[in-house]
Parts: sequence; structure tokens; C-alpha cells
Amino acid sequence: MQHSPSGVLLPGLHCASIALELYLKSLSAHEIEEPSALAGGAYIYAKSPSKSHKLEDLFDQAPPDIQQLIDNSAMATDRLRHFGSTRRALESHNPMFMASRYCFEPSSALEGIVIEALDELLQVLDDVIRPLPRRWVPDIL
Repeated sequence: MQHSPSGVLLPGLHCASIALELYLKSLSAHEIEEPSALAGGAYIYAKSPSKSHKLEDLFDQAPPDIQQLIDNSAMATDRLRHFGSTRRALESHNPMFMASRYCFEPSSALEGIVIEALDELLQVLDDVIRPLPRRWVPDIL
């Protein structure tokens, strides 16, 4: 990874790490409906069963058919195939979230991030998830 003298790279990496997390959390979202005092309505939102920021854990929470779609698409790309599996590609990007969020702490390190692999990973998730029909995971909480 090359350092950006303009400081633009770090916010981009942070946004990319959050995008990865949200894409994956959306795959295991459960519909939550809470009564609201406003006009007898309800507050409806989505909640993921995972409290983890670990990308591979979030991938594991996704329905198996969607995991397979993502894996097939990811393993069709040269850079992601190098990781051996989508799960390992995601796992390799875990440090990016903490390092981009806490960049001024001494333990923060962004070494090993391959921007092109990150870009392909985001593109694969977008290509697979965006066209999926909206569906809620059955509530098992």
C-alpha cells in the first residue's frame, strides 16, 4: 500500500471497511417491529444477530445460498482467488477497520492492504447483493 500525502486514502479505507461490514450484516438482518406511541404505529427496523465487526463472522451469518453466490463470484476474480476463499479474503481485511478508525494510536497499522483486492471485494458484494430480492431472514432470536 502506498501512503497518500493528501490524507484522502485513510477516510476511503474507513468507508470501505464500513461498507464491507454493512453489506455483510444486511444478509443476516431480522425484521424488528416495536410498537410506537405515535398514532398507534410501529417502529420497524433491521437488526443483525451478529455483534461482531469481524467480516468472516458476518459472512458466516449469511444464508448458505448467498454465501455460495458470493464465493463463486469472488473466486472468479484473479486477486480474490489468490486468498483461496471469500472468507479468507474478508478475514484479511479485518485489521483495516481498526487501523482506519484508530489511525493515531501506536498499534494502528495498515500494512498488507491491497487496494485492488479491496475494490474487487466491494464490487463482488455489490454485484451479488444488489440484485437479490429483498427478504428477511426468519427470526430465530
